[in-house]
Amino acid sequence: FALGGIAAGNPTAYLPFIFQRVGSDAKLNYLLLQALREVIMCQAGVQGSTPTSAAAVTGEVDEATPALSEGDVQAAIDLLLSMSESEEEGVRNVVAECLGKLALLSPAVAVPVIAANAASDKVALRYAAASAARYVFVDRPTQADEALAAAAPTLLGLLGDDDRHVRRAAALALSSAVHNKPALVHGLLPSLLPVLYAQTAIREDMVRMVDLGPFKHKIDDGLELRKASFECLDTLLASPSLAPLLEPAPLLQALVSALDDAYEIKVFAHITLERLTSTRPADVAAALPALCAPLAKTFAARLKSDAVKQEVDRHEDMLRGAARCIAKAELIKDLSCAEFTEMLAKLEKDAKIAPRIKAARAEVGADAHGGGDADAMDVD
Repeated sequence: FALGGIAAGNPTAYLPFIFQRVGSDAKLNYLLLQALREVIMCQAGVQGSTPTSAAAVTGEVDEATPALSEGDVQAAIDLLLSMSESEEEGVRNVVAECLGKLALLSPAVAVPVIAANAASDKVALRYAAASAARYVFVDRPTQADEALAAAAPTLLGLLGDDDRHVRRAAALALSSAVHNKPALVHGLLPSLLPVLYAQTAIREDMVRMVDLGPFKHKIDDGLELRKASFECLDTLLASPSLAPLLEPAPLLQALVSALDDAYEIKVFAHITLERLTSTRPADVAAALPALCAPLAKTFAARLKSDAVKQEVDRHEDMLRGAARCIAKAELIKDLSCAEFTEMLAKLEKDAKIAPRIKAARAEVGADAHGGGDADAMDVD
């Protein structure tokens, strides 16, 4: 931080030192890149970051900070791209953020380079491009908007990349674009949505078993990608201008799968189903026969006798989320679904589950009277 602050005040004298040292000592790469990040932050002023200068607070270039030359920007980009293949995740994350902020600072130089790397044969460069895009979509007008609009189809198109890490980075970038610049995404959604829905499915080729001696452990390499994809869908549903573009059939089909997925995915599935029950009750009512089976399966799940506190807490979260979905569905006007009625009757006969359904009805009722909804739920 101190080196970055000094370099920001006198880039001509200190930036060459940072450029020369990065890569010379692997142990210092992360710290040196953080210093470079501080230089860029003082120039560009990043909204949503910890203010480190007047620029970071106002979102404008700090007039007291000497501007980086085009040569400095190009040198920084070349350096960052050379570090994009680092084995250290922290380094790759700082590289992506710096590239994104340089695009805000000097779009004519940085945006074409980032877009070009989206088509690179190297996975690391495509990942850097997708990750950088996440930091360019900010919620205020910038000088990069025109260049970004031209590059958006290429950058967001990485959602269909062959590498799952690149796809996840693109899903996070799309979430950022939906939240901060919905107008830019509007025309691209028809082509992006089918690809996004495809990322929500569980893929057996991404699930592997690791032998740990006396027992085996299942590792789902696609979990983080599915989580990012459902986060993106949830962000889309919260957007007044983009939510109407989501067709109910593929969305609810994705939810059916999500309700029978891992804990991290079920959390978003419950929230999304609650939101849809409020905003599209007729569509949810039509899909209820398919939704009932995974909801019932959640209530049928049992904890192991040696379950640790985290497992107990997650189990409680799942039961509460499923109960809220049921309580919300009960409010659908003129609801007629034999599967739902049968499932609810069985649940209400269960001495352990019936109180949860009752409590969920009280919560949903309180939300309705207090104006709360699923948007208010926190997701870690």
